[in-house]
Amino acid sequence: MLFNHSSVIAAAASVGSAYREINNPGSSAPSVEAVCIKWIPPATNWVKLNFDGSVSDASAAAGYILRNSNGNPLVAGARRLYSSNVPVSECLALKDGLLAAKLFNHKILLVEGDSLVINSLRDPANAPWKIKPILCDILHLAHWFENISFTHIFREANFMTDVFANTGHALQCPKIWVGSYRPQAFSAFQLDSSQTGCPRGFSL
Repeated sequence: MLFNHSSVIAAAASVGSAYREINNPGSSAPSVEAVCIKWIPPATNWVKLNFDGSVSDASAAAGYILRNSNGNPLVAGARRLYSSNVPVSECLALKDGLLAAKLFNHKILLVEGDSLVINSLRDPANAPWKIKPILCDILHLAHWFENISFTHIFREANFMTDVFANTGHALQCPKIWVGSYRPQAFSAFQLDSSQTGCPRGFSL
């Protein structure tokens, strides 16, 4: 089924439900510190897109990775954005990932990020003005997919993408990895593959 504009927003409307439940002081959910956080492979026939932006001093970068239901990398990419802020770099990372998924014909997509950009997709009209045009591009791209969903996650489930985003700072031109990942991402890949998870606040 091809999603129209309203159905994409409806799909995004469920973003962060688990996050809000965990962080609701009146709920009986366990504390954030007690939650075991891990990257979860997508269902069979789905592809998962994780994305992230990075800003360091005067440099900004974007990175993403697409993985299959076995957790294996399909496509990853990174690029330097030069001067930018965090929301813009995260938006561009998401847009780059969607373009890569389209280029490689992955039509059933689960999008995850630890970015507030995910929440902005629910209400693009009230998003910061700097990211509004990019959000429009993202929603337009989303129409191409047969099935797509957007989910907010904790950063501890997004370590792989963090590596690619940080890699972008040193690149002179955009780079794509097909069927592989950066050696620097080995620890993150091992953590995701083990499915042991980690507590909130954990760092590699």
